Amino acid sequence: MPVDRDLATIPLATKPEAAAVLSLPPEIVAEIFRNFLPSYPKCPPCTGLSSPSTLSQICGLWRQIALTTPHLWRAIKIKLEADDSELLMARKLDTLEAWLSRSGACPLSIRLHYTTHDDANPTGQPLLSQFIHAIVRHCDRWQYLDLLMPHETLHAIKGEMPLLKALEIEPSLVPPENEARIELFNDAPRLTDVVLERRFFPKVIHLPWSQLQCIEGQCLYEHECVLILKEASNLVRLTVVEMVCDPWGTHSQRLTHHHLRDLRLSLTVDSDANVDQLLGLLTLPALRTLELSDLTFAYGDLRETVQGLILRSGCALDLLRIDNIQVSEEEYHDAFPSVKTLTLNGKHWRC
Repeated sequence: MPVDRDLATIPLATKPEAAAVLSLPPEIVAEIFRNFLPSYPKCPPCTGLSSPSTLSQICGLWRQIALTTPHLWRAIKIKLEADDSELLMARKLDTLEAWLSRSGACPLSIRLHYTTHDDANPTGQPLLSQFIHAIVRHCDRWQYLDLLMPHETLHAIKGEMPLLKALEIEPSLVPPENEARIELFNDAPRLTDVVLERRFFPKVIHLPWSQLQCIEGQCLYEHECVLILKEASNLVRLTVVEMVCDPWGTHSQRLTHHHLRDLRLSLTVDSDANVDQLLGLLTLPALRTLELSDLTFAYGDLRETVQGLILRSGCALDLLRIDNIQVSEEEYHDAFPSVKTLTLNGKHWRC
């Protein structure tokens, strides 16, 4: 392991009564510290026994080692709440800036969440935008980014992001009606994996869709699924958790996507989203995995819909999963003899 220049200058504890661990070379202690933390990119807590801050409070030697080991501070998790006092907000901002400084030149994993309630006013927290500005100053080191922040603060996300490869994003509240669209992360050439949380609206926040390969969407409307497939032309995997019914009615625009290999759709218990209609619009020649989970009894027999998709696409499915089927498993097995693995109501069938 390469020795950090700062670590090499730290003297060893040489007194006979010193604990054995204090006589270890600083670079060995630093490696032990690194293995104490969650595996990157998971973020340790800022305080408590699992925080690197705790390591810096044991003794002067450990403090010096911890503060001069940038890898200990490269994964940062800050949780903000609507009820935080201005003083508490200021302390959390100081913590964020301290960790960013201590992380040196390391790539960063950042989780910045502001949790609120519907009647909260984010403008009542004047320091909120400063958290965004603090991390944006280090955007050239972002590698993993997880944001749950008020929509009005997201406009500040600008700059070159050459290392960013995974993003999770959600506004703290539903954006206002007729909100102007903002374009984000256009300068992140390595960004391929995105998780869109419940209050993300593709018509309001535009991402560099064409370069994305894996998208997970929470609570997407049917037309948003079609829009994402249309814009994300190089998408390989799309997972939709809780697809919901489109309040704007049915859609008839057909779409061929040449790269999608995995399509996974699940529904809420009370959803009346039209899986038949969505699958009927799509032609997916590269499709290898199709999973339809959490379906309600109302969907009945989906054999014809799935058969049509396979025939129209000319695809060879490796895995087909359908929950809550309303006909016998044998009938599904007979309907899809070329599918390598069928999972029906949780049971596996291999052809």
